[in-house]
Amino acid sequence: ARAVGKRVEVNGKQLAVFRIGPVLFAAQEACVHMEGPMSLGDIEDVGGLACLVCPKHGWSYEILSEGVLSGRCTNRPDRTQPLYPVREGADGTLLIGFEKINAAIFDDDDF
Repeated sequence: ARAVGKRVEVNGKQLAVFRIGPVLFAAQEACVHMEGPMSLGDIEDVGGLACLVCPKHGWSYEILSEGVLSGRCTNRPDRTQPLYPVREGADGTLLIGFEKINAAIFDDDDF
């Protein structure tokens, strides 16, 4: 299935946001292999798994594993593409979750 990614910047991170039917998720924009643009990637069935496929070299990353975002590379299982959950708010705003945020953001003079 062809899904169109949208490149966005959130809190200084370059991300690619995807919608597959009702499901939303984000990926790090730069592929962990050789920094291909993941927002231009396809969602494809790879060996029975729904995967995000990098357009640069065709590396594929499993989107979900047992209902949880995965990012495991099917070409090299020791590599993982960072994926983030996305939720759509009642007003249409997309809320993107990150694994962790550094408390140093509070030290920023603009905060």
